[in-house]
Amino acid sequence: MDEPRVYATSFSQNSFMYFRIAPLEGNPRGLDMDMMRDFVEDHVRPRMSGVPGVSRVGVGGGAERQVRVLLDPEALAQRDLTVLDVREAITARNRDVSGGELESGKRRYLLRTVGRFDEVEDMDTLIIARRGDAVIRLADVARVVLDHQEVRDASFVNRQPVISLSVRRITGSNVIDIKYAMMDQVAAINEEMLRPAGMEMALTADDVTYVEDSIPATRAVPAASIWTSRGRGSGPSTMSPWPPTGVRRRCSTGRASRPTRPPCPWPSPSSRYALTGTGPARWA
Repeated sequence: MDEPRVYATSFSQNSFMYFRIAPLEGNPRGLDMDMMRDFVEDHVRPRMSGVPGVSRVGVGGGAERQVRVLLDPEALAQRDLTVLDVREAITARNRDVSGGELESGKRRYLLRTVGRFDEVEDMDTLIIARRGDAVIRLADVARVVLDHQEVRDASFVNRQPVISLSVRRITGSNVIDIKYAMMDQVAAINEEMLRPAGMEMALTADDVTYVEDSIPATRAVPAASIWTSRGRGSGPSTMSPWPPTGVRRRCSTGRASRPTRPPCPWPSPSSRYALTGTGPARWA
């Protein structure tokens, strides 16, 4: 049994956006979503991780691809071969070997022998042994299939297997800005990558909705009702108007024109305030 582990965490490190990748309606390409995990990790996750403010994109469901060599015991016995013979032949063939360096004047070339298999079908012609003028190939003693590892993490939507993705943010980043930037990226991924492959990604849930819904309620609070505290043990709390006298709010988020986005959030880490002199506060 593993020793218990104690570590610190915070709510801001939890995932706040959740997506799912599923086949197009009717699954026209007959996709096995358990086999799509590698595709999502290699092509989709890097683009989502590049959105500003995102710290990590987790992938759930499916399993990594795996090439299986199903040996025929009778065929091995007839040719006087063992499992170790097949293993050594595959290991010796499926690797890239450095060929050293070649210098020509002021240039230096690195040589490498490429020996890895490009396709599963290429493994059938692998020579396992030679007996005089005859050769024994892998297809003579085994069947090679492309499969996946054991599924240990399953995701379902409407009883259908899918690949799920969860998004975490960098501490202190603006969740609203991340959401709209992420939705733009998801639309581009669907158009350029997933739909041509017979899949589509959609948002299943996000915590940003609660933040957006709280913005109108925050604006409705009277300015004179906002309390400021000096902190515990530093004296009684005092009540002061907001925004501070002489401060004008100037929104610089640059996305207020979105029809689906509320006006510039108040308050927001991406908003800026500029001193305009004395007198009552004026809102830009």
